[in-house]
Amino acid sequence: MKSGLDTFISILISVAVLPSLLFLSAPAVHAGQHIEIKVLPYIRIEKGDKITLLDIVSRKNIPTEIESELAAITLADAPKLGEQRVFKNSVVAGALRQSSTHRDWVLQIPREVVVENRGFEISEEAIRQELNSRWKTICGECQLDIKNLQLPVISAEYKNTPWFIENDEKLPRGHFAQKIILTKPDGRPVIYWVNGQLEIRKKVPVLSGSIVSSTRLTDADFSLDWRDVTYATDSAADAKDIVGQQTKFMMNSGDILWRGSLVREKAVQRGEIVRVISGDGSWKISITAKTEQDGFVGDTVNLRNVQTNKLISGRVVSRGEVEVQ
Repeated sequence: MKSGLDTFISILISVAVLPSLLFLSAPAVHAGQHIEIKVLPYIRIEKGDKITLLDIVSRKNIPTEIESELAAITLADAPKLGEQRVFKNSVVAGALRQSSTHRDWVLQIPREVVVENRGFEISEEAIRQELNSRWKTICGECQLDIKNLQLPVISAEYKNTPWFIENDEKLPRGHFAQKIILTKPDGRPVIYWVNGQLEIRKKVPVLSGSIVSSTRLTDADFSLDWRDVTYATDSAADAKDIVGQQTKFMMNSGDILWRGSLVREKAVQRGEIVRVISGDGSWKISITAKTEQDGFVGDTVNLRNVQTNKLISGRVVSRGEVEVQ
C-alpha cells in the first residue's frame, strides 16, 4: 500500500482530477532533503580579504559540500579594521541565487546584514552584538533586551587575542552565563565567563476585557501586544486559531491567551468528510476524504479517499483540513 505524497498524487491521477494542470503547475523535484540556511544579522570578523556567504550564515546542520559552495561565493571585500559592511537582504538573496543547488534551500534572511571588523576587541558593545546575533537566529520574532551584562576581567597578556563565544544553540530564560574562549598563540584555549540577564518579549494575543469560563472567543475579544514572556511555561495561542475556541476558566482584561487557557477541541472527527491538500508555495491540489479517526491540530490521521476508497494519511492543519506531505 502506498502512503504519503506518492499515494496522494496517484489517487489524483487515477480519478483524472485536472491532470494537465497538475503536471504543468508542479515544479521540478530536486534530489535530497531541503537545507535550512540561516543568515546572521551581525557578524564580527578579525581578518581576511573578502566576505563570502559562508562567513554570514549559521553553520549548524550545513553539509560540508554546501559549506564549500557558500565559501566560493564572494559578497564583497572584507572591511578594514574599524570599518563595517552593510548588506541589504536583496543583495544577500541575489548572491545565494548564484548557487546551483539553491532551489533545495530554505532561506532565513534578515532585513540587513552587518559585517564589522573590530579586531580582537572585547568590549561590552561587541559582546552584546555577538550574543544578540546568535539568539536572534533562534527567535527571530522576539525582542531581546540584554540587562546587567557583566564582562570578565581579562589579563593584559591576552590583549588582541582571538576570541569567540561558545554557541549552545539555546535561548536562555532570565539569567545566563556564556563561555567566552580566547585562543593562545600556541592554540590552547583560555575560558572566561560573561554573565547577565535576558528579557524576551513577543507579540502575543491579549484579552480586551474580562470574560467568564467557557466563553467562545471572537475577533473583538483580543488584540496582539508585546509582552514579557521570559519565564513563560506555556506558549501563546496562535491568533489565527483563537476565534471560535472556548476558554477553560474566567480571565481578566490584559491576560495573555496561552494555549493552556483554551479548551482543546478536536479539529476532525471520525467519519467526517474533510479537505485534503498537498503542494508547496507555487502550487496546491486538493481532494475530499473521510477520516478514519479523531484528531487534534498537529495529529497524523488516516483517511479514506471517497472516490477510490484508498487509504492515505496526513497531518491535521486546521478545522476540517488535512495536509499530505
